[in-house]
Amino acid sequence: MIVYSYCDTKVLAESTIGAGVSRKLQRQLEKYGIIKSTIICPEFCISYAGNNAFLASKLFYKLFEMKEFFREDVLREAYDVHIAAKNPSDIEFIICSAEEGSLHIDSIKDNKLRKDVPSAWLGSFEAFNCFQGYRLKSKAPIQNNSSQAFREVVSGCGDETVGGFPIAIQYYHSDNSFEYVEEYGFISNKEQVILPGEDIVFYTSARDGGMSYRTIPMGVGSVIFDIDQMQNAILYSRDHRYDNKLDTGEHLFGIMLPMEIMQENNVWKSV
Repeated sequence: MIVYSYCDTKVLAESTIGAGVSRKLQRQLEKYGIIKSTIICPEFCISYAGNNAFLASKLFYKLFEMKEFFREDVLREAYDVHIAAKNPSDIEFIICSAEEGSLHIDSIKDNKLRKDVPSAWLGSFEAFNCFQGYRLKSKAPIQNNSSQAFREVVSGCGDETVGGFPIAIQYYHSDNSFEYVEEYGFISNKEQVILPGEDIVFYTSARDGGMSYRTIPMGVGSVIFDIDQMQNAILYSRDHRYDNKLDTGEHLFGIMLPMEIMQENNVWKSV
């Protein structure tokens, strides 16, 4: 069994208001969003979505306080966070786990806990329909083109709540761990007219919304998103924060927050 999890990074401005973050981090959130999947330990990957996605930090902090937990513990605590929200759409979860060699996908949304589902989705129904449409129109087996289909959805599916960067997570049996997937990709938002014999331009200029990028995993707690057309890279991390008390509180615990970084003498430093 192979388990993949996909998420985007877009966060609407109203979702971050009241989060109590510094102005510097607020600007980063508006530009780069957050990775909506956190690998809390090698055996658990928790993806989330909702009108108040930062509520996921309550779950992450509770599990941190427990020190030791199992699948049923995670499901119970996640369900409690979900039903305690003002609205069921404020926070939803997909929990992928590998316990004692057994892989599971569990979904929590609409005030319901669904265990051992073959697949699950959160958030925008419009985005999910686009995702399925991209997968089904391809002649390749569905499981072989999910990654490309998700990139297409993030590039533009007609729903303003979806966007940013596409991020993939996979469970690797060889490492007994969920890990962020290293990927190379191109994004081109401008249509091209290709005449017979002409080459396809894989990405247009940054002015036209085109870019090429690389996703670089840095362990289970951090991942770098490096864009060729941008001088600095973006570090998403559940641990690394700007030096500000506002950005290190429980309300952001475990959230994969963005930080601009640059490389000097082969060493990454925050900007």
